Amino acid sequence: MSEPRTFGRRVAKAAPPPLVTPAWPARPEADELGPHAEAFRAKIAADRNAAPSTFDTWRRSQGGRRWLVRALTLASFAPGVVTFLYDAPIEVSIGLEAAAFLLNGWLRRERKRQRRDILDWEDPAQVDSTTPQ
Repeated sequence: MSEPRTFGRRVAKAAPPPLVTPAWPARPEADELGPHAEAFRAKIAADRNAAPSTFDTWRRSQGGRRWLVRALTLASFAPGVVTFLYDAPIEVSIGLEAAAFLLNGWLRRERKRQRRDILDWEDPAQVDSTTPQ
């Protein structure tokens, strides 16, 4: 009775020892970095301290419209599921499908307009400086 009974099953093997992950190399100190790395570090610090660009400001001002497009995209995915869950009559189901079809056409035009606005965007400061007076 020294061995445990397995009742016809295989005897479990001992688990292998856990793997030891190598330690990450120490981060180099500022005086150990080369001149290119120091220049890059200074550029990053200057970018962080700089005011946000006008494109960032313009893009943030478009946030409400982008969220509207996302919400309407989700709403137009499955109008049939909504009518099924609420056991709506066939006329309501057809109406919701038609509305979703029209909504998808509007969403396609809106996404195209957003892409065109982003590609055609120009910095107002640069536009003013290049216009002849």
